Amino acid sequence: MQRKDRILLVILCVISLAIGFGVGKIQERSMWQTKFNQVVKSELDWLKSQLDTSCLLSERAYNISGVVIEKGNNLLIVEIKLDNEELAKQNVNVNVTEETEIFRVATTEPSSEEPQKISLNFEDIKKDDYILIVSEESTIGKTEITANKIQISSLALNQ
Repeated sequence: MQRKDRILLVILCVISLAIGFGVGKIQERSMWQTKFNQVVKSELDWLKSQLDTSCLLSERAYNISGVVIEKGNNLLIVEIKLDNEELAKQNVNVNVTEETEIFRVATTEPSSEEPQKISLNFEDIKKDDYILIVSEESTIGKTEITANKIQISSLALNQ
């Protein structure tokens, strides 16, 4: 009987350890996911602060940003987050013309130097890129606009 009790005690200890490690692993994943989200948010904020402000118009209604979900012939379909509702999203068709300036701002460490603007082509825009769009027309309530300037963010959101 004593031997059976010892075996039962060892089995219970092994099961308890397995459960403890499982719970610890779940908590560790949650902790790292939170840290990852904080890093992504801080990098996005930093990139927005590095945006070439000389290309922005005075009213925010002329600027939108979002993720490219589809790319066609001189057309981008961009999913944007609506300002007035936290979780609401909308698709906007963005027409790209020959006059549309497409660029990326070099992401060097913050310093006193001006950010370097790198000119790109329509072909450089890929699905899932985060882009900032400037238009001469108001973007409020519109589902189709023509872009004057497009800045491609160097931050990869889907990693």
